[in-house]
Amino acid sequence: MDTIAAHPTVGPRYGSSITDLRRAWLSLLGRDAFNAVVLEELAGSSVRTLTASVTVFVSDDFVRQVKAPPLFWIGPELARRVARGDSPVLSDKKVQEANSDAGLNLVVWNISMLPEQARQPDLTAEGMKAFFTLHRGFLLKELIVQPETAEHLLGLRNSGGLLLVLSCTDKRYMV
Repeated sequence: MDTIAAHPTVGPRYGSSITDLRRAWLSLLGRDAFNAVVLEELAGSSVRTLTASVTVFVSDDFVRQVKAPPLFWIGPELARRVARGDSPVLSDKKVQEANSDAGLNLVVWNISMLPEQARQPDLTAEGMKAFFTLHRGFLLKELIVQPETAEHLLGLRNSGGLLLVLSCTDKRYMV
């Protein structure tokens, strides 16, 4: 949580809902719909967290809400909803059913990579490798990501995104 709260772009998006994030993530630990990766840098005996990435499988209804105006920040909204017991995150049973039928909606909740880290090819490559490893074997219907920085937006565009709903600043963009 500290990595996210300290992020210059992501932290301010959460505002007061950053307090909901810990409770929300703890309530989802161990669920099939919740996937998390932490990349760390080891230097001697010290460890520094570089990025904390979280993805969740969500309901069709939530995906419709994400794509309809007014647009909102996905991470803080998920934290609020999960913390208050109104979670769009799928149950284990619903993950299994959707994966065997029409497919799953995958939302990237957070990546929280600092802009200078996003310019490090080895770090972004490890992040992508972890993403593909975590989601191998799942039938994905939609993948939704909100870029956290301009560098993140560029990486998403270069990775072949066809339709991106973007909220990089207070302005809203459709590409």
